[in-house]
Amino acid sequence: MNGHGMNGQGVSGPGTSGQGVNTRRLVGWRWRRNPLRRPSDVLEAWVALLTAVLLVVGTATAAVMMFLSVTQQLAAQRYEHRPVAAVLLEPSDPAVAPPSEGGGPGARVHAEVRWTDGSGVPRTARTLVEPGRPAGSHVTLWVDGGDRFVPEPPSPGEAVGQGAMTAVLAASLVGAAVVALRHGAVALIDRRRARQWEFEWAELGPWWQEGATGRGPAPGPPGPADTPPPGPAASPGSASPGAVAPGGPDGPPPGPSGR
Repeated sequence: MNGHGMNGQGVSGPGTSGQGVNTRRLVGWRWRRNPLRRPSDVLEAWVALLTAVLLVVGTATAAVMMFLSVTQQLAAQRYEHRPVAAVLLEPSDPAVAPPSEGGGPGARVHAEVRWTDGSGVPRTARTLVEPGRPAGSHVTLWVDGGDRFVPEPPSPGEAVGQGAMTAVLAASLVGAAVVALRHGAVALIDRRRARQWEFEWAELGPWWQEGATGRGPAPGPPGPADTPPPGPAASPGSASPGAVAPGGPDGPPPGPSGR
């Protein structure tokens, strides 16, 4: 036995499975010329190649673009918003000021605070602060360029996490869209194959069925090849070329007949 081994069908050689099928030739058979390859097979091969390219390039591009977009947007918010030190002018007691964010334990409550804006002018306003703080407590709030209270922007680490989650979601959506388009294209190709098969079967089906039942197609009129060529006309009293005279070739000639 050689080094390649022998399969179950007695066919040895690399790339053969237990059923005697060359698995290497099955890979990419639509790209190789063979008498059984149809134009629809070539089209399906191009669809598969385009799908693979879009899955690799499209999902990676979508993920990188969404990650950069989210992280840059959150970084811009953190740059444009600034923290300010504020003083509570009243206690942030949930019993006095009911919570307005979800209503659960630890939810922020409304309270009046005082802070100094970017131009150095003291200002007062009501905003959401942590509950359980007495009056006179110092709290850190965030304001935008117009000195309006805004939520605290995420930290750089939180921004990276949000960007990564958004990138994974974008890549998943793009991949699902590409796979759906591929299935739609293959369905159209299969529908075209079915119509072509019906057309061909309409032409060859009756002939195939007659051959399967043993009747075969109806015989046509005999052609020139079926009729033997006519021989030369024989004259009266003449012998054929192959005739032998009475008495054999060595016998005496016949005598005159008696009257």
